[in-house]
Amino acid sequence: MPLLSTFANSSARGFGFAGVGLATAPIIGSATATGNGTAQVTWNSPLSDGGSAIISYTVVPSGGAPATTFDSQGSGFYTRVVAGLTEATYYTFTVYATNSLGNSPSSGPTNQIRTFGPPDAPIIGTAAVASNTTATVSYTAPAYDGGYPITSYVAESTPSGGYGYVDQSGSGTITVSGLSQSQTYQFRVRAVQQGGAYSPYSGFSNQITMPSPFAVSVNPASGSATIPRVSTPVTSQGSFVVSAISGSGTVTVQEIERPTGGSTSISPSSFFLGNGGSRSVTVSVTSPSGFYSNNVYQYGFAILVDAGTYPTYYFYQYR
Repeated sequence: MPLLSTFANSSARGFGFAGVGLATAPIIGSATATGNGTAQVTWNSPLSDGGSAIISYTVVPSGGAPATTFDSQGSGFYTRVVAGLTEATYYTFTVYATNSLGNSPSSGPTNQIRTFGPPDAPIIGTAAVASNTTATVSYTAPAYDGGYPITSYVAESTPSGGYGYVDQSGSGTITVSGLSQSQTYQFRVRAVQQGGAYSPYSGFSNQITMPSPFAVSVNPASGSATIPRVSTPVTSQGSFVVSAISGSGTVTVQEIERPTGGSTSISPSSFFLGNGGSRSVTVSVTSPSGFYSNNVYQYGFAILVDAGTYPTYYFYQYR
């Protein structure tokens, strides 16, 4: 019989074009990641089984990962889960059929998938001073969540000591507390996945330097006013300026000394100063009643800053 006639008869008997007696390649479907080390792969049985029933199908991952063989269950559409893959790794898959005479050619590859794993690292944003001991750090959520929902983000400082977190899945800002005054910091952020897996750290933020401890100056250091010698109570006003030379906080002006029979008023008696800010304070003093000649009355005011007390400001009233 001529050779051409032999091939034609073989094809007619269903042996296929891949080789006499072998099945043709399965028709590949799609792949879907289903877990940290698993993926679902679909395919259709070959157009020809080569004249011998297909015994099994073998799914071959890319990159040298172990192949998995599944028993044949007749012809038609197949959906199988492949295990033993590496987490957070990209794969494609091919499939070949096996009958009693050997293996068919491989199918074409599936689409590329990535197995589940930790999320990718967030993208770091900008750090800014929020208070004397806290900072804010912005970030952008990673494009890949690892296959499981991201539930929160944490931020850490370098040098260590500062920590913050926020319960949300997307981009945002984290407040970091526990920072030391006058210390320079950078920050990095990582995502926390449902189940507790952490992403890699982001890169480091810009550097920020926390404010120095709150300190103020008072100008002038003392005040004075000359008032006429009269026999009725005499009121006089003086003023001084409180300036923040480092840090920021609340200033309280408190009377600590006055002569018997005298009175005072302070405006404002409490106020906030930002770093480098200033505020003028007016003090009104009223001398004791009666006729006095060449007397001097001393009034004292303490400048209270957070937990510290600055030297007393003295105001002298002459009569």
